[in-house]
Amino acid sequence: MQTLPHGTWPSPIDAELTTRAGTRFSDAIRVDGDDVLWVESRPAEGGRSVIVRSAAGGPPTDVTPQGWNVRTRVHEYGGGAFAVADGTVWFSSFEDQRVYRQVAGGDPEPITPEPPVPAGLRYADFAVAGDRLLCVRETHHAEGEPTNEIVALAADGSAAPVVVATGRDFYAAPRPSPDGTRVAWLAWDHPNMPWDGTELWVSAPDGSGARRVMGDPGEALVQPEWAPDGTLHVISDRTGWWSVHRAGETVPLLVADAEIGFPHWLFGAARYAFLDDGTLVAATVEASGDRLLMRSPDGSVREVAHPDAPILSPRFAVLGRELITLGSGPARPAEVVAIDLDSGAERVVRPADPLGVDDAFVSVPTVLTFETPDGPAHA
Repeated sequence: MQTLPHGTWPSPIDAELTTRAGTRFSDAIRVDGDDVLWVESRPAEGGRSVIVRSAAGGPPTDVTPQGWNVRTRVHEYGGGAFAVADGTVWFSSFEDQRVYRQVAGGDPEPITPEPPVPAGLRYADFAVAGDRLLCVRETHHAEGEPTNEIVALAADGSAAPVVVATGRDFYAAPRPSPDGTRVAWLAWDHPNMPWDGTELWVSAPDGSGARRVMGDPGEALVQPEWAPDGTLHVISDRTGWWSVHRAGETVPLLVADAEIGFPHWLFGAARYAFLDDGTLVAATVEASGDRLLMRSPDGSVREVAHPDAPILSPRFAVLGRELITLGSGPARPAEVVAIDLDSGAERVVRPADPLGVDDAFVSVPTVLTFETPDGPAHA
């Protein structure tokens, strides 16, 4: 055995390897019928972000044509750069920040106007609402701070955008109700960051009758979602932990002492979802690590048995009785996986690029709990 000073150990992990194997999945995961779609950023293509589709469990195929880069710069960090419905995708183009519509087998066509300031109209966090596309629009002016709004775009570009909400410094997560009669969104203002204090608002689809449902400068909300029965839910930290609540209620629906929420750096993130029957599935970060919990409509809660459970990212979508998410681990690069919510069995939808490195070269972290002025935290 050879002993060397710390930091001089020979390693097969070098800059070339980490760059070549550095495909990233940093955007939302979407489901369209039996298909799963995601965005992957490819170092070998200059970091170009591409929408990829796995049709009915088949092999991944590119949706985005060569030369196109799917990425939004809203809030600079981006995320939530595409939506899909019935085989048609809408996405934000990194080059000019306009929204493009791509019908299956066709070429992308713009549905938003060319801005007076280059890349000055930016769009993110898309949600399909019938023949409209709800999103956050960020308008950059020649001088001064940009303007943030919630707008509704004609899905085919045939009409001018309709402003649903305006007047606040920041917006996120416009979400239409299942029956299409309401829209929910988040809003907050300087100097708050979204993990400091946000508000949950609801209005008619055209923005009329807007009212604040929940939140204040001292309560952080994230990921509003409508259940299939039309009840609105959101993650709130009002108990000291980011937990799922029915809008306006004080008691969390799952565990009260575990983290479900996440800092809002990127649009399109999700850490819980609903099945068609109203069952809530959520991932929690606890002292023992990530757990996957399900809450039935009758209020009963069970854990999905999954002994080899990966670290679960805030990228959730539901396909039947499967949870589509990103799984990773200390020696496992992120990959798109489907977890059977009844058996816990996992299938890989999009495998990670192989590193070809022995696991002995990877340090395995230890799960820990530490005290803070506001109580224990898990890491």
